[in-house]
Amino acid sequence: MLHRRFISALLTATALPLGSIAWSPSATAGTGLYYTVVDADNDPYDGIYLRNGTDMGNVIRDAAHYMTYGTRIELICGAWGTAVGPNTNRRWHLVRVATGSITNTQGWVADRYTNTPNAANQATPGEPECGSAPTTPSGTYLAGTQQVRFCVNTSLAGCGTGLGGIQTPAIGQNSSVSMVCWVDGSNFTDGYTTNRWFWVRSASAEGFVSASVVRNQTSVPSCSTSKAIWAAQSAVQRYGETYARSADRALFANSEWSPGPLGEWAGDCPKPPYVGWRAAGISIPKGNAIANYHTYASARRIAGGAPPVGAVAFYNVTSYGHEVISLGNGLVFTTTGMDGNGTANTVRSYNYWANYLGWAMPA
Repeated sequence: MLHRRFISALLTATALPLGSIAWSPSATAGTGLYYTVVDADNDPYDGIYLRNGTDMGNVIRDAAHYMTYGTRIELICGAWGTAVGPNTNRRWHLVRVATGSITNTQGWVADRYTNTPNAANQATPGEPECGSAPTTPSGTYLAGTQQVRFCVNTSLAGCGTGLGGIQTPAIGQNSSVSMVCWVDGSNFTDGYTTNRWFWVRSASAEGFVSASVVRNQTSVPSCSTSKAIWAAQSAVQRYGETYARSADRALFANSEWSPGPLGEWAGDCPKPPYVGWRAAGISIPKGNAIANYHTYASARRIAGGAPPVGAVAFYNVTSYGHEVISLGNGLVFTTTGMDGNGTANTVRSYNYWANYLGWAMPA
């Protein structure tokens, strides 16, 4: 339901104020920089409107321009406009809406109402100026926009870029990245063909991208030495499975699959994290989720916030709790359903469930 701010508004645009920039329909290429619309003023409303230029008054107050707080947006480019907020922040962004009812709509939003990492009146790292050609970073960067993957055998559904109805985050063209590790997998072509992949981190996302798009490469170790990444990429390869492979099923006594059918993932949420970390050479608790949580909590190893890649996260839901393994980027790999439901493993946002207890890193 739209807030009364919308209901009471006139469905007309105000004139473009002097000194502001109007929306440019030719500026449509995204950067792969994703951020969130936030309630910077602690106001009584549930969202804000996209503007048609770099001024709060340049707006059409209708449903086609309305974003609720928490909406994800992709930056297209930045510009200077009229000041907003107590810090007189003049920074604005032309954006594409990435979630919600007006997904793919473009328009302007004041930097004040985003969770970009820059201070007021500073440009967001990696964001081009509107109307300017993108600059090439001096260090390691991506030659083209890439959606990250969490494993590199592209014949497996879990190594794709659309998981559980969620698109994996993208890293934009010419974005600076740091290389973490490498692994060989499926061939990928972008300028040249290679089966080498790198786990990279940018200001907005992390994950595997093809070596063919990484420029100014540096020497990094095999991802088998990065245990958290190895655990996560091993686990997510079980995406879409309803029953465990024979090798995975054999890691547990038959009685440990009870009361559900032998090898059924549903109702056995601690098992994918266990399988992932076992592939990384580390054995973690494999009892009920809430019991596993207390094991880490008693050792003072529970932290809050979004779990980093490889972390095991916990929720106080049902009498047994719930346990998942993090893929980073605010996403987790999880079982679904209860014993006997026969439902498949999937990917969800880490805050999908209520009563989040926090996360622990096994290694």
